[in-house]
Amino acid sequence: YLKPDIRKTEYYKKKLELINQLPKIGISWISKRLDLGNDKSINLEELLPILRIKNFTFVNLQYGNYSKDIHEFNKKHKLKIIDFEKLDKFNDIEGLVSLISNLNLVITVSNTTAHLSGSLGKKTFLLAPDNRAQLFYWMLSKEKTPWYHSIKIFKKNKNWHKSLKKIKELLQKF
Repeated sequence: YLKPDIRKTEYYKKKLELINQLPKIGISWISKRLDLGNDKSINLEELLPILRIKNFTFVNLQYGNYSKDIHEFNKKHKLKIIDFEKLDKFNDIEGLVSLISNLNLVITVSNTTAHLSGSLGKKTFLLAPDNRAQLFYWMLSKEKTPWYHSIKIFKKNKNWHKSLKKIKELLQKF
């Protein structure tokens, strides 16, 4: 298991507490892997049924420069995905791990964020592809992986609709 930096963890804890007292859910929707990234990624628009749930605060964990995209997405859909723009989610792994450790849940595709969250033992909902991009450690026909006990796997079945519906139902019971 990973252990986050204590100072950075406290920093993000305070920042998140200042936002509101709702449960915080981290989201990551893109894999940048050159050969499989498109197959492993989901469009942010497809996450709308989840992102519109009012009882949560969603936090951007997507590595890469997506601050402008998130701002435009928030404006278009009247949402408020929180983005710590000063955190370099690609190069500052310690900062990203510290942020993840303060969240109640992570929803992610198969990318580095999934492995960091799983290594922290953080409850994680993983959106796994159903094609050549489904890597062996996400288990072909199971909802769990022996590598990360805190990860629940939701498989894509031609599209993400059924998986997202299941996640939404679980969140509404959360």
